[in-house]
Amino acid sequence: MSAQQGIALETMLVDAGADSLIALALRTTCEPGETVVSTAGTYPTFGYFAKGQGCRLIEPSYFEAPGVLAPDLEALIAAAHQENARLVYLANPDNPSGHLHNDSAILKLREALPDSCWLMLDEAYGDFRDDAGSEFAAKAIPGVIRLRTLSKAHGLAGLRIGYAIAAPEVLAMMMKVRIHYAVSSLTLAAAEVVLDHPGEVNQHVADVKSPP
Repeated sequence: MSAQQGIALETMLVDAGADSLIALALRTTCEPGETVVSTAGTYPTFGYFAKGQGCRLIEPSYFEAPGVLAPDLEALIAAAHQENARLVYLANPDNPSGHLHNDSAILKLREALPDSCWLMLDEAYGDFRDDAGSEFAAKAIPGVIRLRTLSKAHGLAGLRIGYAIAAPEVLAMMMKVRIHYAVSSLTLAAAEVVLDHPGEVNQHVADVKSPP
C-alpha cells in the first residue's frame, strides 16, 4: 500500500476502518472536557465518538448558496479560536454534501487554526477525487491527521480496514492507545488482493462517477 499510494511507510498506520481511526485519533489528541469543532450535519459518527470521549462538541452550520452546500471553513476557524478548540474535524470530500475543498484551502485552514488545535481530515471518499493520485494526497501535514478507508472505492466496507497518514511522532502516540490486533489476517489478505488490482478499483471509481 505504501509503495502503491506513494506514501512514506513511517507516516502510515493501518487500523480497523475510518470509524475506528476517528475514535483512535480522538483518544490520542483530546482529553475529556476539551472542545472539538465539526460542521453540523456532516458525518455524524465523529460527533458520537467525540461525545463518547467526553469532549464538548461545537457545530457551525454549513455554508449555503445556490448550488452549494459546503462546510464553512471560516466558521470552523472562528469557532476553533473562540472556543479554544483542541481539534477540528473536516470530511473532504464532505459526507453527505460531496463538496470538495481544494488543497490550497486545506492548507490555509491548517495555517489559520490555533497552533494547539489539531485538524482531523477525513478523506474516506478521497479516491473519487479527479486528482486522487496527486503528490499532495500522499503528504503527512504537520498538525493534521488524515484518515483513509478501503471501504468505498475498494469495496471492503464489511471487512473494516483503513489507514491514517500523519507525522511519525503522531502515529507513535496513536500506537500507544490503539487496540491490539484490530485488523484480522483475513482482512489484511483481502486488502492485498484489491490493492494488487488497481485497474478494477479505478473502473469502480469511474462507474460511480459516470452519469446515469
